[in-house]
Amino acid sequence: MRFISRVFIIFLVFFSFSCGPITSESLLGPTSQCDSETTAMILIQDGFLQNVCGCEEGEVAFSSSEILTCTVSASTTVIFNYSNSQLSHQVISSGTPNFVSSPIHDPYLQSNNNLTYAVTLSETGTYQFFDAFNETLTGQIIVE
Repeated sequence: MRFISRVFIIFLVFFSFSCGPITSESLLGPTSQCDSETTAMILIQDGFLQNVCGCEEGEVAFSSSEILTCTVSASTTVIFNYSNSQLSHQVISSGTPNFVSSPIHDPYLQSNNNLTYAVTLSETGTYQFFDAFNETLTGQIIVE
């Protein structure tokens, strides 16, 4: 029995490494919301942030000890996506310039279908934000 358990664990470890990194496609499905050059998407998950598409930096994940950076052109719509999240989140804009902070996303409320929150950033500058429920999740959107 122990031999079978060890073989199964080795198989799981091998399989997880051979499948490659987690991408926006595996987390969100097709990133159809970023089909435009004036759209960017940031995934807000439990413990990390990820540029999904539309940011000059490309598709990059940031842990809670790092600051996410997403550089976009003026008049870009930035979509914050909460899908697959098990915890509550709220994007809070801080500093100047700023944007209207998002409503609270609570995945356990039946009436809460807020899987995304979008803002259009027209003014150039650096927009800083953090998650109200996990203040170590921080980011900045640089609008050029």
